Amino acid sequence: MLDCYKAPRSLDFFATLPESDRALRVFACGASSAVLTRSGKVFMWGLNDDGQLPFDLRDKTQSQAIQPLPREVLLPAPVLDLAMGRGTSAFVTDRGEAYISGLKLWSYPYKVPLPGDFRPVQACCGEDYFAFVGQQGEVLAFGGPFPGADNRPQELPEGPKLVEGFFPGKVMSLRGAYDYCAAIIALN
Repeated sequence: MLDCYKAPRSLDFFATLPESDRALRVFACGASSAVLTRSGKVFMWGLNDDGQLPFDLRDKTQSQAIQPLPREVLLPAPVLDLAMGRGTSAFVTDRGEAYISGLKLWSYPYKVPLPGDFRPVQACCGEDYFAFVGQQGEVLAFGGPFPGADNRPQELPEGPKLVEGFFPGKVMSLRGAYDYCAAIIALN
């Protein structure tokens, strides 16, 4: 269990950021938290039982421990968007790259192979899935509710797949943190 008395120390950390860098957005899901700064840095802390905090630690026991203080997630480019789900994290960088961590499979930032000209602009993830919204409103996903079937299998597909026919229009925004997701769509 997280020690709630450590929270003030976590918050004090953000007062030490350079003057030009401030927290832009905050995220929380389950017992983990994150901050995305104006400069595109991501800091995460909390419970890391599924590897959702992507700290590339060589010792698996350390990477799955509670991280009581914010630590920077090291990615090769500034982050534009971040999502947190129960046991998952997903990132979109300003280079148009997508990264995921969690589900006890990836305890480091895993670069998602993107098909063709798909360029992610938004990240979404939940209890058993990762998804990215592209510039044209298309959705690329690993697992999750997108096949539209009840009692879906727990294992992830071989790789990300473009979601077809699940949403009745262009996806403008996609959110979800647990076993579900919701979308704002534009009808044609």
